[in-house]
Amino acid sequence: MIDSIKIKAHITEGILPGVVNLPPGWAEANVNLLVTCRPGDPISGAPLLKLSFCRIRKC
Repeated sequence: MIDSIKIKAHITEGILPGVVNLPPGWAEANVNLLVTCRPGDPISGAPLLKLSFCRIRKC
């Protein structure tokens, strides 16, 4: 697992403020390497694969 990726951001009106969308599977910035599969939901034990907190910085 890695702790950061660097990717160009595009601001659009199609996504709500405060929301980041990064599709999985890009070799240059594979978001799957940032998330863990450990149980996250306290009731079902399912991993939180669709939700993760992030920090965005200007490069």
